[in-house]
Amino acid sequence: MKPAFTLLELLLVITIIGVLVSVLVVDFVGVKQRQELSLMADQSVAMLQQARGDVQAGKVRTVWDEAGEVEEKIYLCEGAFFETDSGAPTWVVTDYDRDSGSCDVDNPRPEHYGISTGEAFVDAIDIGGTSSFNLYVLYAPPSGELIFYEPNAGFLSGDASIHFSHTTEPDMDISLEISALTGLISLSTGDEK
Repeated sequence: MKPAFTLLELLLVITIIGVLVSVLVVDFVGVKQRQELSLMADQSVAMLQQARGDVQAGKVRTVWDEAGEVEEKIYLCEGAFFETDSGAPTWVVTDYDRDSGSCDVDNPRPEHYGISTGEAFVDAIDIGGTSSFNLYVLYAPPSGELIFYEPNAGFLSGDASIHFSHTTEPDMDISLEISALTGLISLSTGDEK
């Protein structure tokens, strides 16, 4: 009686299956990395768009007096704080000072937004052709005027570019481009530069 398969045939089938599985696993890892990077960039855009919408809608913080009456309604500046070599950007809210016509950038309050990063992170920040380690992107009432602020340098002008990378694939990146003139936000991949 002859065996159904020879040892050579079994080794050949096992080798083919191994090659196919390894190709699928490698492809899955690459897709997962791209998805983590895209998700972080997309969520950052959504966060900034929500901040702009809230500010343009006239979102306020109500201050109550001891009797439970409304003492004051303070308009809010909202936006995001980006920091290099960190995970997700942070949603920030700060008061708008009507007298000076500016956001209280010295007292921003971080709030939870729930951005999922995986192994994606903020790799670099450029504003007006200069590198920065951290940046506040804020919208000010009443029209949602765009403000760039860096704690060590003050208010900055020019377009901003925030680069996201992945820890396991540093060549894979997505950039968030913010126009200072129009306030438009766009995304570009490393291939589009």
